[in-house]
Amino acid sequence: MESNNHELQSNHSFDVSKRIINVLFALAAFALFASCSAGYVEEQPTYVEVYRPVQPAPHYVWVNENYVWRNRAYQHRSGYWVKPRPNRVYVEGHWKKEPRGYRWTRGQWK
Repeated sequence: MESNNHELQSNHSFDVSKRIINVLFALAAFALFASCSAGYVEEQPTYVEVYRPVQPAPHYVWVNENYVWRNRAYQHRSGYWVKPRPNRVYVEGHWKKEPRGYRWTRGQWK
């Protein structure tokens, strides 16, 4: 009888620990995905003057500025030179007006 009680307590402790781990995992996943989703702003950021360094080689292309959503605000990221990807074209990022405000659509290779 005593060993059965010990087994029940052990199983109960395991179930509680498993539930706690599942809840913590769900909260961490929610926080991760919530921080990754882009937000909206009422107005587009003002123009940022960008320093463009000398082209490192004739075939390099300039990728214009970008914006990254961090801490409930867009942060500016300067442009950079990059080797073009074979058979791809870089499509610039842009601000898109939506009912909730402006949202940045980042540039990408297509």
